[in-house]
Amino acid sequence: MQFLEKQGYIVNHFTLHDRQRTLSREFWVHQNVLVAQYQERASEKPLIAAIDGYEQLSLAQKIRLRLSCRKGKCGLLITTHNPAWRLPVLLRTEPTFETLQYIIGHLFQDQPDLEPPDETLCRSLFERHQGNIRDVLFDLYDQYEEIANRKVQSAK
Repeated sequence: MQFLEKQGYIVNHFTLHDRQRTLSREFWVHQNVLVAQYQERASEKPLIAAIDGYEQLSLAQKIRLRLSCRKGKCGLLITTHNPAWRLPVLLRTEPTFETLQYIIGHLFQDQPDLEPPDETLCRSLFERHQGNIRDVLFDLYDQYEEIANRKVQSAK
């Protein structure tokens, strides 16, 4: 988003969270205001709606968003875990085991009381979750919570 803004684009950015199926009222109000401003002055600065987590939107919301962008003559940039119907892929990232190791190292660098998980465990989780680093981290979190709960129970 920062790159686009530095290039002169006006970006209406919205991030969807787990199981969030709609864009907020605030997004639509802001989008409508930006589109109106763009159309009134035929702005030299193009408008882009940028949606992080697009795959979570309901079909109705996706259609509404695409129609809004088409009608308002603004761009649409999305992030998604899977390609979206009839939208070109600009960049595809592939998670690597090295990326997972880097993230885990970063998370544990300020946690001297915790021992980082061993490489074998991390590799098996990475394979089990088919490279989905987010799911690996959730799984590791659950395992560390279980260990912490066992320590609390044994201390009683």
